[in-house]
Order: sequence, then structure tokens, then C-alpha cells
Amino acid sequence: MSPAIALIKKFEGCCLTTYLCPAGIPTIGYGHTGPDVQMGMTITQEQADGLLNADLEEFSARSEEHTSEL
Repeated sequence: MSPAIALIKKFEGCCLTTYLCPAGIPTIGYGHTGPDVQMGMTITQEQADGLLNADLEEFSARSEEHTSEL
């Protein structure tokens, strides 16, 4: 596990059932949000890890798009 992922896991925490974040957005796993998250969902730890990895890959790709223009 990379140090960055370990840090996110430590501070974000993991919830395997959906909850409303302070902004009122349905959230699951390690802070995953989006149209695929509905209240009443339950996921496995493996799914939570997969969502975190997918979210980080998407963030990384978007960051690279914007910083490559600098």
C-alpha cells in the first residue's frame, strides 16, 4: 500500500454502509460519492478499496490534464 493511500485510509476512515456527509451527500467507503451511491447500500471492504483506487486514478488523471497545461 502506498503511503498516500495509507494516509487517506487513516484520516478518512471507512464506512461500508452509506451515510450522509456533513454536506448532505450520500457517501460510502473512504469518502466515495457519485450517482452510483444510494442510501441503504452496503459494500464489502474489497469494494471500498476498489472505489478508493478508482477515485484516486480519476483524480490523478484530471490533475495531470490540468497541470500539463502549465
